[in-house]
Amino acid sequence: MAAPVTAALRWVMDNAKVGEVRILAQLRLARVLIAQGRADEALQQLATISGGSYVVVVEEVRGDAHLAQGRRADALKAYQAALAAAADVPAKQQMLRMKVDDLADAGVAAQ
Repeated sequence: MAAPVTAALRWVMDNAKVGEVRILAQLRLARVLIAQGRADEALQQLATISGGSYVVVVEEVRGDAHLAQGRRADALKAYQAALAAAADVPAKQQMLRMKVDDLADAGVAAQ
């Protein structure tokens, strides 16, 4: 079932006429790849997205990918970057704060 989802998202990325739609498909694809255990590919997708208004979600997904790889310090660093960028997004701050606190409570130090 995952193959049709990734194929559909890649089709959207290749054919979307609106840049925001392409970026949303990339972000969704990155999340799907993480769920499939393909965090390296997810990070490759994220690397092609320029921050802009998507920096909060890009850094959060980057943190999720690093966490999936077992790179907890890198995950913490990405979550902290997302939290700093989310100063004007209170709804997002709560989830990011929980992710940062979870890693910080586990004794992970951002490098």
